[in-house]
Amino acid sequence: MQELERLLRPRRPVPVYLIGAIVLLMGVSIWLATRLYDNHQAVLALEIQVQAHRAKQLKPTVTKPSNASLATQQQWQALAAERGFAWQTVFGAIEGAAKADVELLEFVPDKRNGKIVLRGEARDRKALLDYVALLAAQQGLVQAYLVREQVVMRERLETVEFEVRATVRTE
Repeated sequence: MQELERLLRPRRPVPVYLIGAIVLLMGVSIWLATRLYDNHQAVLALEIQVQAHRAKQLKPTVTKPSNASLATQQQWQALAAERGFAWQTVFGAIEGAAKADVELLEFVPDKRNGKIVLRGEARDRKALLDYVALLAAQQGLVQAYLVREQVVMRERLETVEFEVRATVRTE
């Protein structure tokens, strides 16, 4: 019966030092867990920075194109410039400014820059200036200007050699 009395007797309260130790251990474990989490986050941030620095330091491998591919590329660019040049606009402007007193001897297009160079001879200086003014007034050209003029004697006939440059309208 004594054994039964022992079982019925109220338990002794848990000692205070044991409760204090449990609370202290829980506090230390929470503090350690937060420190470990902060360290983990710092390591992740450092790894991201290291990867960014490595990416900056590593130069991408640039393959040098071969001479054949460069030549092919230049040919394609020349073809694109040829096709993109406003031929109808240029010829329409030149034909619209045609005069009997002016003879065009050479036509040099600069397809990449959208410009033309006209060389020829005019009967006199007034006919040349009228031609340049008429050429500048054409809608297909943005500006036309006289670059060079020179009086030339050919078999008792005095003419004016000239060079005119103009920019082609690209609209």
